[in-house]
Amino acid sequence: MSAKRRSSLDALFDVADEAMEMARTTGPAGAPASGQQMLSIRSIRPDPLQARRILPPAVRAGFVAGQLDAPGALAGWRALADDDPRERELLQSQIVALALSIRQQELVNPITVLADGLGGYILETGERRWWAHWWLFSVENEPAYEQIRAQVIMHASPERQAAENLQDSPLTAVQEACQVARLLLHLTGQDTDHVVAILAGEGDAPDLVGYDLYRRALEMERGEVYGKWRAVSEVMARGERQLMRQLSILRLGDEPLNVADRAQLTEGQLRPLVSAAAETSADRQWQIVDLTARYNLPGGEVERLVKNPDLADAEARIRRDQGLDQEERSKPTAIRRPSAIMVDRIRSLRRLVARHEKGGLQISDLVAEIRAADQADAIRRDLEELAELLALVRQQLDFPDD
Repeated sequence: MSAKRRSSLDALFDVADEAMEMARTTGPAGAPASGQQMLSIRSIRPDPLQARRILPPAVRAGFVAGQLDAPGALAGWRALADDDPRERELLQSQIVALALSIRQQELVNPITVLADGLGGYILETGERRWWAHWWLFSVENEPAYEQIRAQVIMHASPERQAAENLQDSPLTAVQEACQVARLLLHLTGQDTDHVVAILAGEGDAPDLVGYDLYRRALEMERGEVYGKWRAVSEVMARGERQLMRQLSILRLGDEPLNVADRAQLTEGQLRPLVSAAAETSADRQWQIVDLTARYNLPGGEVERLVKNPDLADAEARIRRDQGLDQEERSKPTAIRRPSAIMVDRIRSLRRLVARHEKGGLQISDLVAEIRAADQADAIRRDLEELAELLALVRQQLDFPDD
């Protein structure tokens, strides 16, 4: 039976049936239960239609196009994280912390995969867990994590994928917009060609890299989506009007969407720009989103930016209002919180120093271990950032310079 002829709620009942089956076949953590397998992470490919985009945009583009393998993608992300505090924080919170949890507690919930007919599998749920295994295997050099516990399913279900996304860590506003679009495309049968292309291994189409595929949901006629919003509302646990507002975020260009996604901007912050998207060039959209992200502007301030033709002047005013101009204010009003990954790395350095102190600290041995772990440059940047923060604290407390 085609997706267009089915009731919009039929797919939801399918999800419930499969969930019950998975519950019956799930065994204790750490060992495959009936219906589960240990699969090589090499045999699994993420779903490029997944609304939650894990990798940074530039890295994801190379990965989806087949120019980067999984270890190469992680290496690219680590390189970006060295220079971008936002990417450092995302890498730490999305992958590294989860990898450490899996190492300590094993994988609690199996991923779900769909056989692709080519001897491999398409990942439906659990992409972060899959990347965490790759981190442990390729970055931490732990061979045991080349295998991952998986539930092999018979039929793809974007509804089940959406349900897991909503139960996992929160989606960004951009990801929620993509999730709404993905469900609408599925319920109207308009994602069929792309699903077939993915299963055939043809995942390098441009619209699988950007947001063009999702934007098709914006162009649907009223008759196409009649009765479908109710099903989407059931899955997303949102009212139809709110879902429509979320979907409209996709009216922004690809680059503004990428920045908004990585900065985790909210729908409220983006709403003023979305309302003016048709009259705003993609470059100006990007500038406004970038300012919103850098200064964490509320929706009302974003609305002022949208109406201001001189964004340079607007930024100067924002900096004055936030007390960021040192020429006008000798003392800062706020100190940026150190990134979690910097704190974790300095803690690791302290543990390393403590271990050497037990046997009499040998600086040469300590330095050799740091260099062998390829952490010298990262630690130098961390210490410089920490020194800057400490200097600001000294200034706040009026400590004399020594």
